[in-house]
Amino acid sequence: MASFLEELPRTIKKYPYNGEKQFLEIFDQAYDNLRNGTPDASEYLLFEIDQETFSRDFLHTDSDISRFWTSYDASQQLLLIQIGTLEHSQATAFNHSLVAALEPMGLHMALQTYSGVTIIVDSTGSCKQGDHGWGPIRPPPGRSRKWPTVVLEGASSASESESRSSYYVTASICMSDTSS
Repeated sequence: MASFLEELPRTIKKYPYNGEKQFLEIFDQAYDNLRNGTPDASEYLLFEIDQETFSRDFLHTDSDISRFWTSYDASQQLLLIQIGTLEHSQATAFNHSLVAALEPMGLHMALQTYSGVTIIVDSTGSCKQGDHGWGPIRPPPGRSRKWPTVVLEGASSASESESRSSYYVTASICMSDTSS
């Protein structure tokens, strides 16, 4: 199976994960570099982290760092971090607009919203977090409420491979295959 994060640019800096304090120091420095327009600044960081530590520090916690991750490749033990940008924050604004448009029809009550929903994309435990998602409050028979029908991933000038939209489709197909 191909690596979940194999097509990332080699220019993304990679660090070993050594706990929350070290993570926040690296993140803060990268954020400052991006904000200040440092020439080699990137909105992405990679951390080498085992699956047990990832699960403890990012999935099953309410810690400050748990909201920063974007994707985790369990087979490569790589965690992709994306520094928040305006494009990604627009998902919340889009959600408000969508709900406002559905409200006059009464359809807003039938819509389940997912903010930063975690999607398991394969059997190894690799996962991805979209900016926002939506689905019906009452999904069709055999479908789980844990999975959105639509996922919004904000990006600026991103190719299809960079946005990783195919992983949402694959996860959705896998989920529908296993739930039928």
